[in-house]
Amino acid sequence: MNRMIGGTPPIILLPSANRQDGDAAFESNQAGQNMTTYSLPKEFSFSGKRVLVCGGGGSGIGSHVVDILSELGAEIHVFDLQEPTADVASYRSVDLSDPDAGMAAVEAIGQPFDVLINAQGLFKEGLAVQVVRTNFIGLRAVADKVLESMPAGGAVVSIATQLPPLPSDLSEMRKFIDLPHSEAIEYCETHPEEIGDGYGFSKFRLAVWSLDAALANAKRGIRVNLVYPGRTDSPLLNNFIRDDGPMARQRQASGHIELVSSVIGRIAHAREVAWPVVFLASDAASYITGARLPVEGGFLTAAELGRL
Repeated sequence: MNRMIGGTPPIILLPSANRQDGDAAFESNQAGQNMTTYSLPKEFSFSGKRVLVCGGGGSGIGSHVVDILSELGAEIHVFDLQEPTADVASYRSVDLSDPDAGMAAVEAIGQPFDVLINAQGLFKEGLAVQVVRTNFIGLRAVADKVLESMPAGGAVVSIATQLPPLPSDLSEMRKFIDLPHSEAIEYCETHPEEIGDGYGFSKFRLAVWSLDAALANAKRGIRVNLVYPGRTDSPLLNNFIRDDGPMARQRQASGHIELVSSVIGRIAHAREVAWPVVFLASDAASYITGARLPVEGGFLTAAELGRL
């Protein structure tokens, strides 16, 4: 693990300038070939910072976030149902669909945290209420608890999804966002048509909550940002395709899954999405809050310009 020694920034291996295009070059770089050694500026160091990775720390994008934060010297705590492979300060198996369990886990570890990464991503056809409980209601409970004592200079970064522009009137959406946990769960159970498959519903509300939290906490010196990943090689996508439910079959038949990665011509590696998450959590992004950073290979730009 690379940690700050005597104020010296950690030495990290980064891809050299002559990286080729495509998957093969990415994989060789990650194996340590064709690399150049750089000393990162102190703004990228997480030495002395306590970080909570809430959901996803044991797999997918979240696990790569944990790996990078470990390289940068963070004290990392993970809530997930899958144990991380990296060496972390603590790991707790937490069912984030239970808001009370998430808040109790925060209390058990002790606060404050300097950084919160919301990396949870659940999508299972036929389990819409569970998806909303896990992806939003449980995450919001943990985030609200962490924000109570987060110090100035703190940061929250949530991984959302590719979302359409926000509607001009968010009042109806905020009514759900502001519901107490038990009432929000009851609402999902009694409004199946509104929540749909649960995934878009939950991620949209996570995005709006994040933007509201960015403004509410700005003068406290706390930043709140979002990352919008595109099609990524991760368990979330792979399980969705493997489960072969009606929605998966429809999207594969329509070509939608291939379309979202058509600009660059390949899907993202999870570590390629993890680095922007870490950047937004770092002091290098100290003047960025309320941002929605797309990490999706140019798909949104191509769609906006009618180039798909």
